[in-house]
Amino acid sequence: MDAYSATATMNYGVLTGSATYFFDEHYELLKVEAWRYKESGEDALPLLCTGTINEHKQVGGLKVPVDMAISWELEEGTFAWYKFQAHDFQFNP
Repeated sequence: MDAYSATATMNYGVLTGSATYFFDEHYELLKVEAWRYKESGEDALPLLCTGTINEHKQVGGLKVPVDMAISWELEEGTFAWYKFQAHDFQFNP
């Protein structure tokens, strides 16, 4: 999209999904946005879902997100529905 964002699209059969990745000036991931369905009924509409990275950590030579919050953008405002922190990492050689 520009110097600090990129959109990735995956296709699987008839299904297609896209997400946009946003980076800072050091190309560290700041957030990921995608339009996702919060509900599953016939009247369900896609909503903007945002994963915001709050902290990175150097692990085994890689800088990885270790603190993240995932939110829906609702009419009444942002609703953070999932937060996680990663504490232990193992890599497969």
